[in-house]
Amino acid sequence: MARVLLTYTCEVLNYIKIVITIILISVSISLFPSDRSMLYIDRSHLNEISDFSFLPATISPKMLHQLPDTLHSKSVGNYTVFELKNQTYAIGDGFFDVLQWNDTAWTNLYTSPFFGYNFGRKIFIYKGEIYAIGGYGYWHAHSNLIKFDPELGYWTMIVTVNKPDNYYSECISKIGDTIISSFGKFVDESINLSKVAKDAYMLNLDKMDWYELDLEIPSLYD
Repeated sequence: MARVLLTYTCEVLNYIKIVITIILISVSISLFPSDRSMLYIDRSHLNEISDFSFLPATISPKMLHQLPDTLHSKSVGNYTVFELKNQTYAIGDGFFDVLQWNDTAWTNLYTSPFFGYNFGRKIFIYKGEIYAIGGYGYWHAHSNLIKFDPELGYWTMIVTVNKPDNYYSECISKIGDTIISSFGKFVDESINLSKVAKDAYMLNLDKMDWYELDLEIPSLYD
């Protein structure tokens, strides 16, 4: 069902060793280290799964099958499904919509008319709140950090210092108060920029400050 395509091991700051495994799956437990496990759901292949024994007790096949195929008349390829404060949430890749499970159906908590611009982003939980980092949209990559405000029903931009411009990666890890982004790429089609990032980047969530890590790591895009 799940196929491991590539595994890389790299040293970070000489004392953190991260093993990043890239998996193409129908459904799997996320390898994105966080405060709690997350599920990556390929909605288009969900019907091919017959054994759901890997699911946490609080997430049922019924909940997954009721995830919408489309949002705003646009197809949703992948969802990130996770639990927070005894509630289950699902967020489609590239969309701002935040779906919450309410016993029998998904309810959309997002109230803004804007759909999203962060395909390939990573969702994570920090201090009990929902964050998304990075992605691609509107012809360029970015490392923007946004946080969902359930009271207002929309995402707010979080200001960070020394953010790498036009950079994103799908290989992101969270360790405590630190985000580590590696195997990334610089993309801005308005200036014909498409270049593999040789270094990795670290975001201190406590100080909201980015640091460049000189690693000379291999590319995933060659």
